[in-house]
Amino acid sequence: MTDYADCSKTRYRWKRTRHSHQRKQDPAKKALKQADLETLVLAAEEGLVDIKYLDEAGFCLWSPVSYRYSPIGEQKRMEQTPTRHGRRISILGLWQPGAGFESALAQGGFQGQSYIEVMD
Repeated sequence: MTDYADCSKTRYRWKRTRHSHQRKQDPAKKALKQADLETLVLAAEEGLVDIKYLDEAGFCLWSPVSYRYSPIGEQKRMEQTPTRHGRRISILGLWQPGAGFESALAQGGFQGQSYIEVMD
């Protein structure tokens, strides 16, 4: 088995593989959305609105390797293997601070009618 010291001599490094969306973000739009959220939080504190936070997470049979050796200076990436359609499981969660948490599970994803049913 190779340890870190041996790999540093061959110009390899043990690093975490990351998925980044940073370059896709627009700082101006992000600042506007943050201001909108702060306004809504103030309205919720005054009892004018109820805020629920929504998040969806998906799971499939393919799992990326999060750590690996890679040559220094080369991009670390792993191509996703094809899976059959519909094998993905999605979980949608709605959390209201101080009031509770609701969730729903679907095979595939939440689209159209299934999303509306959860929201109702």
